[in-house]
Amino acid sequence: MVNKKIVMFLISLLLVSGCSIIRVYEGEPLKLDEQELSQNIKIGSTTKAEVLKVLGPPARFVRQFDGDIFVYEYVRNKGHMFEVKEPILTQTKLFLYKKVHSERDLLVVLFDKSGVVLNFGFKSGV
Repeated sequence: MVNKKIVMFLISLLLVSGCSIIRVYEGEPLKLDEQELSQNIKIGSTTKAEVLKVLGPPARFVRQFDGDIFVYEYVRNKGHMFEVKEPILTQTKLFLYKKVHSERDLLVVLFDKSGVVLNFGFKSGV
């Protein structure tokens, strides 16, 4: 009976399991929802300066020959992982479960050569 307990204890020492939770946020949350964007950004009249005043600096800025592009992006990655491995002799993973859920909000604003909004598109939770 004692030998069984010692054997089980030694086996449990050999197999180590770990669990981790991951949360990664990239960029800044958009300050306006889709309806407020439509109210504040008018195609053909809103300028770059007005967009910067309302939304702040973009995550990316693309300069093109026929106008510029502002890209606002906010990414949320959430996940968890469970792992069982033998830590002493071989470092072999015996079992691994990993699940990641990703969402992102994306706003793209297109400007003409004079710096006026040509068009914009918004997707939330993609």
